Amino acid sequence: MFPATSTFAPLKGPTPPAPPSLPFIGNYFALKNDSLKFLRRSARDHGDVVRVEFLTQVFYLISSPEYIERLLLTENQFVMKDYGEQMLKRTFLGTGLLTAEGDEHKQMRKMSSPAFSRARILGYGKVMSDLAEEEFAQWKSGEVYDVHREMSHLAQRIVARTLFDSDGSDNSLVIGDIMAEIMPVIALRNFAEIIMKLPLGVKQRVDRNIEKLDAIIGGIIDEHIAGGVDRGDLLSMLIEGKKAAGKDLSAPEERKRLRDEALTIYLAGFETTANAMTWTLHLLARHPQKQQTMAEEITSVMGNRAATIEDTGNLKYTRAVIAESMRLYPPAWVIGRVLLKDFEFGAYTIPKGAEVWMSQYVMHRDPRYWQNPDDFDPERWLAEGFAPSKYVYFPFSSGPRNCIGEQFAWLEATVVLANALRRFEFHDIGEKVATEPLITLRPKDGLRLRISHRR
Repeated sequence: MFPATSTFAPLKGPTPPAPPSLPFIGNYFALKNDSLKFLRRSARDHGDVVRVEFLTQVFYLISSPEYIERLLLTENQFVMKDYGEQMLKRTFLGTGLLTAEGDEHKQMRKMSSPAFSRARILGYGKVMSDLAEEEFAQWKSGEVYDVHREMSHLAQRIVARTLFDSDGSDNSLVIGDIMAEIMPVIALRNFAEIIMKLPLGVKQRVDRNIEKLDAIIGGIIDEHIAGGVDRGDLLSMLIEGKKAAGKDLSAPEERKRLRDEALTIYLAGFETTANAMTWTLHLLARHPQKQQTMAEEITSVMGNRAATIEDTGNLKYTRAVIAESMRLYPPAWVIGRVLLKDFEFGAYTIPKGAEVWMSQYVMHRDPRYWQNPDDFDPERWLAEGFAPSKYVYFPFSSGPRNCIGEQFAWLEATVVLANALRRFEFHDIGEKVATEPLITLRPKDGLRLRISHRR
């Protein structure tokens, strides 16, 4: 995932510190080879405002909770989504909750909010638990599984069933394969548009995969419209809302907008949660004693039955494990914004039009705010009085554009992982696991673990 500011905007006053760079290419190789390590080192060595150059482009890494709060909350009206997400809007997602701005975003969020109300989310719990049990019943003790692929498959089925009233089982693996092909391209942000103009066949592959996605989402939309009834799911709410507003859903532009909204929520609804569950299993496999503690809590609360909504409030250690996993491996690892006015951050004035980055990965491992920041320590979340600032720990972002599905994701991760550890032990097999910071933070080349029936 690379910056996409088009020019070096002139500064007023002193220039923020910058890591060493090469002529013409700036920090290209450092960002390309290990962007997480580079960003973390840059913040550690150069402070809360760091200027980073990438070829002919520049962005500013912001690592102060005070400044992040201004950008995400108190002065959020003076920023807009970064150039990379604007590229997503043009080439892939269209105008959905993730990419819409201003009043349009407010209207979309208002229309979608009822599907994520507390009452509805509680109603999704049994579906989540049933689908998890159905999937895990097919797993075989002693086998090695790519748990990232398995969690993606399950998370897609859960989103399809709860938010789109569709089974999703036929499409989930297909969509997973499509995303694996598309993600490395769209993660290049504005460079993706350049690459897709070259005679490399990239555009043809991307277009082909987008057509497949459109066919899947379009089929679900057609089924809902043809049924003519409110199924009580998110897609029905979107359709009924548009009808109430007098929109003609047979018109191409309205049909596209409905597609954009549905596709955005479908993809966002499974991708980040699947990653969160995958990284949690990775950490538990690497820390068997923590895994045993979590399993003992699950057994004490649930016995030998599947998880229910009522159980989740009693699974305090389980929740701490998930929180700690999202601290170390935040599925959404960076937030980008473009400034709509000059911003003063301490001694530095960052000009209008510049792109700024706020990295959850950097903030979640900052030793100023976390003791032993690289350690997997779920117990920290159970310590009396422990409450990190929401601008130091913000896996779901914060402010008006925080993730609308945050509570949905917490419930899903808790229920699915509780059911998984009730049945199985997860064992590390010694393979090197690398991070792949694309649009979300994925394990590069999957994540393989051996499972065995829990004794």
